[in-house]
Amino acid sequence: MLRGDGDGGFAVVRSLVTGDGPHGVAATDADSDGRVDLIASDSAGDTISVFLGDGTGDFAPRSAIGGVGAGTGPPAIADLDEDGNADVVVAGYDSSTLVALLGGGPSPGAGNLLANPGGEGPGAAGDSAAAPTFPGWTRVSGQPTVVRYGTPGFPTFVDAGRLGGGTNLFIGGPASASSAAEQTVDVSAYATAIDAGRADATLSALIGGFLAQGDHASLAAIHLDGAAQPLGAPLTIGPVTGAERHNLTTLLRRAATGDIPAGTRAIRVTMAMTRVTGADNQGFLDDLSLRVTESAGPPATHPAPSAPASPPADATPADPPAARPPAAAVSPLATVSKDGVAAVALTCPATATTACRGTLVIDIAAPVAGRATAHQRVEITRGGRRIKLGKRPFSVPSGRRATVSVRLNRAGRARIASRPRLTARAVTTVRRPDGTRLVRTSRIVLSRGAGW
Repeated sequence: MLRGDGDGGFAVVRSLVTGDGPHGVAATDADSDGRVDLIASDSAGDTISVFLGDGTGDFAPRSAIGGVGAGTGPPAIADLDEDGNADVVVAGYDSSTLVALLGGGPSPGAGNLLANPGGEGPGAAGDSAAAPTFPGWTRVSGQPTVVRYGTPGFPTFVDAGRLGGGTNLFIGGPASASSAAEQTVDVSAYATAIDAGRADATLSALIGGFLAQGDHASLAAIHLDGAAQPLGAPLTIGPVTGAERHNLTTLLRRAATGDIPAGTRAIRVTMAMTRVTGADNQGFLDDLSLRVTESAGPPATHPAPSAPASPPADATPADPPAARPPAAAVSPLATVSKDGVAAVALTCPATATTACRGTLVIDIAAPVAGRATAHQRVEITRGGRRIKLGKRPFSVPSGRRATVSVRLNRAGRARIASRPRLTARAVTTVRRPDGTRLVRTSRIVLSRGAGW
C-alpha cells in the first residue's frame, strides 16, 4: 500500500499477504461499517482475500473465502440484491463459472432513526453563495444548507462513491460564523429497555472540511425526558481537524456509542458547523445516523400490586430498590504515551445513584476465515476471537468525568508503535448485586500522544 501525501508523492506503508496468484483488487465497504475494506481475487487458488479496514489506513489480517473456483479474474463490486450491502462477483476462467457472493449484515441504513440523514432531495446549492433549506431538519442558527457533490470547492462525485455518501452533503453555509440545525427523534417505543438499562445509542457521521482551513463540524445527541428536559451527558462526535484530514477537502467517518439514561423518551440530534476563517462556513457533514440498540436481558415486569407480607422477625432487611449499577460512557479518542499507557476518559452519568465501578478492557478483532459456494450469502464481520490490548478497573463518581490509565500489554504496545492511530474496542463491565454482569462496548481510537 502506498499512502499519498496530497502533493502527488507516495510512500510505502504496508504490504498485505494475499492468497496465491492475486489478480486484481477492489476497494469497498465489505462489512457495512463505513470504513474502506479491500478484496483481492486469488487466481492460482480457490479463494478471495478480504482485508477489513479500521478507518486509519490500516487493515486486519487476511480473511479467506473459498469455493469461488480456480483462475478467478479481478473482483467486481455491486449491490446485486439492493439491500444496501456490497456484493462481490468473480469469474473463474478455469472452472468456467461466474460466482456471486452476497454481502451479509444489516443494511447501512437499517435502524437509522434520523429523517433525511444525508440532506438528499432536489434544490441543493450549486455554489457556495446559495443557502436552500432541506427537509427533516430545523434551522437553529446561521444558514446551514446542502450542496451537491462535485460543486467546485467541495468533495467530488468520486469522493461520494468512495465515502458512501449520496448526492448532497450538509455545509455551514454562506456568511455564517456559526450554523446549526436539529431534529428530535421519539424513542418512547424503547422505553422498557431504556428504563431497565438495556439500551444504547450510537451516533455516527461523515465529518470534514476544506483543505487546511480551520472550519469544522460536529454532531451531538441530547437525551430528553417526557417533559423535553435534558438527561445525562450528551453523546458527541467531531470535529475533524485539517491535520486529521491531511489538509484535504474530504470527510472522515466518526462514531460513538453510549448508554441512554433511564427516563429518556426522545433524543435531539444537533449538527453544528463553525467558521474559523473566510467568508463562508466550510464545516461538512454527511450520512448522519442515530441508532438505538437493545441488549439481551429479561424484560422488566410490573406485577399487579398486592398487600405486602410481614417479614419474619429475624429477616435481613432487603436492599432498597435502587437502579442498576450505572455504566460509564467511554470517550471515543484516547492518547497513548510513549511508554504504552492509554489515557481513557470515562463519564459517569449524573442520573446514576452510585459511582460507576467496573473493569475496562481494550481489545481488537483477530482474523476470521470463512468459506462460500456460488450464490451463498456470506457475512463478513468483525466478530470472533479478540486480542486483548489492556485492562484496568475503574471507579468514577456520579456526574463526573475521570481519566483511567490503561497500561497496554506487549501486543498493544507493538501495534501503537507501528502506526500513529489504532481503532479498537472498549468494553466496560459492571457486576450487578444479583451476580449478573452489565457489559457495554464502544469504538475507541488510540492515538500517539506528545513525545513520540
